[in-house]
Amino acid sequence: MVEIYPIDTGSFLLDGGSMFGVVPRALWGQSNPPDAKNRIRMGMLSLLVRHGEHKIIVDAGVGNYTDEKFRKLYPLDNPDFDFDEALSAMGEHTGSITDVVLTHLHFDHAGGIVRRREGRMGLTFERARIWVQRAQWQWAKEPSARDRASYFKTYMDVVGGSEQLRLVDGPGEILPGVEVLCFNGHTPGMQGVLIDAGEEKCFFAGDLIPLASHLRVPYIMAFDTNPLVTAEEKEGILERACAEHWLVYFQHDTECTKAHIVRENDRYIPAPVE
Repeated sequence: MVEIYPIDTGSFLLDGGSMFGVVPRALWGQSNPPDAKNRIRMGMLSLLVRHGEHKIIVDAGVGNYTDEKFRKLYPLDNPDFDFDEALSAMGEHTGSITDVVLTHLHFDHAGGIVRRREGRMGLTFERARIWVQRAQWQWAKEPSARDRASYFKTYMDVVGGSEQLRLVDGPGEILPGVEVLCFNGHTPGMQGVLIDAGEEKCFFAGDLIPLASHLRVPYIMAFDTNPLVTAEEKEGILERACAEHWLVYFQHDTECTKAHIVRENDRYIPAPVE
């Protein structure tokens, strides 16, 4: 039996225009109304997946050690989020987690992989293997000038010095019932996580489809290193999600966190579920 539990690690504010690239505010503002500073609320959803002896965390949020400068730039609603506190409601704790799958290593997805203990930084999930695409790891160690600010030395050093890091070469099943799919438009070596939950498959889309409004293929983040590749990858995965009736998780959406995808009038739209 597979059990999937969403974990709300908090949210932050980010410039709305950056999230939609060339799409005018007059359009994206209808689905994601910005504040007076043109910012929209961005969730940081994580998952706990229990599958037999495996207890898996998918993505880890930004962490609870950010400084005042960061919190001013990206106002966090829960800067002191604690995984042990969140997991206790599900009968787990950070020490019981066996695996962590990171879609990629941007700070809002991987920052929470470490935390401060007794004055020093260490792994949040001390027993867990950490699964990352090799291409993403290599890129994150030497990012471009365009996306260097998205990677933090704080967690890269700790993870890089750990024997728990597992580098994955391409798509495939990494754990029983857990398959990773590779995408390169947002950042090289990003991986989506496809979970076989028995009656249906659940897809954690990461930054391929960060918000439900990004179901529109041209709605692509300005952060993406190769937006034309993103468009191709997104359309391909949406066709498959429709055909196979996947349940898709939108990691950054605070209103519509998951939905089945349907196609109407040549447009993909969410069919939210309880």
